[in-house]
Amino acid sequence: MSLFKQVMMILSATLAGTSWAAAKDQINPTLLKQRWSAQWIAHPTASVHEFGVYHFRKSFQLDKKPDSFIVHVSADNRYRLFINGNPISEGPARGDLSHWRYETVDLAPYLKTGTNVLAAVVWNYADDKPWAQISYHTAFLLQGNDAACKQVNTNTEWKVYHNPAYSTIPVHDTTLRAFVAVGPGEQLDGAKYPWGW
Repeated sequence: MSLFKQVMMILSATLAGTSWAAAKDQINPTLLKQRWSAQWIAHPTASVHEFGVYHFRKSFQLDKKPDSFIVHVSADNRYRLFINGNPISEGPARGDLSHWRYETVDLAPYLKTGTNVLAAVVWNYADDKPWAQISYHTAFLLQGNDAACKQVNTNTEWKVYHNPAYSTIPVHDTTLRAFVAVGPGEQLDGAKYPWGW
């Protein structure tokens, strides 16, 4: 079994978030005991081991606004999650390959009847990642909490775009003559950015 598959299995048994007591009641107990049906997804042609910023997106329909729509989300290295243009979550909390983390989020307050758009931006800082960042390779994961929410599970229906507008501004300890634990700076070329994605 590959290391990433092992991480996926461990992921379903590990929770990180702002409050275990508040979040544990929202998690479908089945998800803590069996393999998730969502898939880790990545760009189909870009290197999963080099620096990159990726935009993931899925549109879905709702017949009515739900009272609750809980999802569990993670990425390697880092992500920001949006629903209908609203920033909802970022993470994951730091862990390691044996204790990968995810956040549990209720999207319901930001959903509407009709078409909804779920989106994420995922960064992989590769060799320039912060000292505390453990990484396997670029990937994104989103799992619906129950049958109604599984329509947004990450799979081949999600669109992904490799954003060429980003580049890193590395900070090296040899240049600063000091130990550097933080990640790189970022440079953004607005002419290359996919505005409206």
